[in-house]
Amino acid sequence: MRLTTSEKALMGAYMERASQVSQNEKIPLFCEHTLRYLNVELKRLQRSKFTINSITSSLSLLVRYAWQVRGLGPDVFSISHCTSDFIRDWLNYEITEHKISAATRNLRLSHLRCYILFVSEFCFKACTIYLRLKQIPKMKVIQQEKTLLTEDNITSMLKAVITTEKGKRNALILLILYECALRASELTALKVKDVLNIDGKYRLNVMGKGKRQRYTPIKEETAEVLKFYLRVFHESSSPDTPLFYSIRKGKPLALTVKTVETVVNQAANLARDKDPTIPKRIHPHAFRRSKATSLYRKNTPIEIVSAFIGHSSIETTKIYATPSEEQLRKAVEKCDFPDEWKNAKVNYTEDELKKKLVACGLTP
Repeated sequence: MRLTTSEKALMGAYMERASQVSQNEKIPLFCEHTLRYLNVELKRLQRSKFTINSITSSLSLLVRYAWQVRGLGPDVFSISHCTSDFIRDWLNYEITEHKISAATRNLRLSHLRCYILFVSEFCFKACTIYLRLKQIPKMKVIQQEKTLLTEDNITSMLKAVITTEKGKRNALILLILYECALRASELTALKVKDVLNIDGKYRLNVMGKGKRQRYTPIKEETAEVLKFYLRVFHESSSPDTPLFYSIRKGKPLALTVKTVETVVNQAANLARDKDPTIPKRIHPHAFRRSKATSLYRKNTPIEIVSAFIGHSSIETTKIYATPSEEQLRKAVEKCDFPDEWKNAKVNYTEDELKKKLVACGLTP
């Protein structure tokens, strides 16, 4: 069982105080600290509104389960009831009755653990509950295979669209998405001044996530296409003109991410007759993912791949490190295998439960 630094600190404090903690220390009701946790602690931690709503939903569902299935009303349901068996039963109930996915089940468990950890700051006995919940394993989530495009797929799409002036613009969009591994939002944010020519070498000044700036080199062949595009579409443009634009109300306005998605799928639809291996539905991010995976499969060090695509952490880049069949084959060839709770009934009505949940900051 692995503990984070904060968890280790809490456990250390618990061990130091264990001998001082009274055996009769009162363990709080489950809803006793929910209002403070949701309205104060999570906001202090700068959790998003979406995250807070998700956590609120998880805790509310557990309270409702305790009442409806176990007969434990909010005035009886305690942190001490949250034994491993109790929580496993609740999670299984959510799966069978509410048809939640494995990922959602894991999220519910994570939300509960975080809340119990928060309660541990006020009740050291809750640390024991937390440690027991920590031992409940996560369910394996079957990851949907991500779309990868081959260089042949990219070439087919380029040939399919490069028939008109607008098609040439769209072809360059596809080329830049792939060769520079840009996010769609990074591409739409580019301006004419972001195309840099330094000693005959072209690069893009890209503003990535978290306002992290990077300079992305452009292959010589791609640079030739880009120079042609600039001559045709930006002969008299100001430096602040969007690099890729559409004319609206007589002004060049930057393309939207939705438009880029449309461009990508229109190209795929045109090319699919000659190249049926092109997936039926493509998101612009598939170009970025495919380029990163291609670099990895060509034995580019992952640190360089990470810097090229603008990740702040190599761990993030590893999601693109999908080995090829040849890499897998070589790797295989190298392998040498030498608590008990009380079912206390409480006469609670649905309306009373809803009022209680609202008073505790939960969802009725």
